[in-house]
Amino acid sequence: MNITDFTMDPKNSRVVRWLQSRPANYTSAHYDGGYAHRCAVWLDTAGYLSPKQIAILEEKMGDWQEPAPEPVRIDSRVRQWVRGRQVPHVRFYVTPGHSPGADFQAKMEALYRPQGLGFVWLHDPVHKAIVEPSGFNRPHRFLCSLGSWDLPGTGIKHLPGDPKRKHADSAPLLNEVVAPDLSTDDSVFEFKNVKVGRNWLVFADRRARTEADGPLTELPEVPRGEVITSLPF
Repeated sequence: MNITDFTMDPKNSRVVRWLQSRPANYTSAHYDGGYAHRCAVWLDTAGYLSPKQIAILEEKMGDWQEPAPEPVRIDSRVRQWVRGRQVPHVRFYVTPGHSPGADFQAKMEALYRPQGLGFVWLHDPVHKAIVEPSGFNRPHRFLCSLGSWDLPGTGIKHLPGDPKRKHADSAPLLNEVVAPDLSTDDSVFEFKNVKVGRNWLVFADRRARTEADGPLTELPEVPRGEVITSLPF
């Protein structure tokens, strides 16, 4: 999501990061994902949480411990579209509540402005959802604060002879389709299937890139007038 005064306030970092740590919701037109998911969507849309929302979420968090902050992660791949306008830019991913500081910003200005590039300062997604298709012949979609992606091979198997459909909540599928777009030069955005109770859930986290991960993949070419994802900003 975009950074805001609320998300960059250190006293709000714990609740924002807890929302980031939540698993992806499996949603449809008849299911909204629960209170925490509604708060995350509100935060992504409005840029803040109310005192009442924070109080309820703090009860749900219990003794959850906020992890150490990540360094600023830089995605140097040049993207063309932001907030509906064609503006060449790079992405910086920042940990909520932890400002990179004036020296870092000045260094980035000196590096990218001469290339005619702007910046988009972001947080990792605060909400994540796997959305059921609205029709039989359409795939599931992965939706989060940073865009939406069709999940090829998924959907509803409805006719005899249809090919076997992929599971939309498969971490390998999400790592293939979604993760490369949210990774950076020095970090990997990674999905994992984790068994919680009797259910398998999808969690996502960012980790440092290693040699085994290889280099960051290039963004696919986008025809003029089109965008890769349905970006909300």
